[in-house]
Amino acid sequence: MTISVAHRGSHAPASLFSRLKEAFARKITEMRVYAQTRSELEAMSDRDLADLGITRFMIEDVAVDAARRA
Repeated sequence: MTISVAHRGSHAPASLFSRLKEAFARKITEMRVYAQTRSELEAMSDRDLADLGITRFMIEDVAVDAARRA
C-alpha cells in the first residue's frame, strides 16, 4: 500500500495560497468601498443626508455596512 504524501501536499499549499489571496482581495475591496462610501457621505450636506434618511452620526455604520456587503 502506497500513500502519496507529495500529491496531497502539493494541493494544500496552492489551496491555502488561493484562499489567502481571495481573503486579501476581499479585504481590499471592503476597505475601498468603506473609504469611498464614507468620503462621499461626509462630503454631503446635512440636508442631502437627511433626504437619504441618514444623520451625520450614522455615516460610520453605513460605511461599515456597505463594506460588508461588497
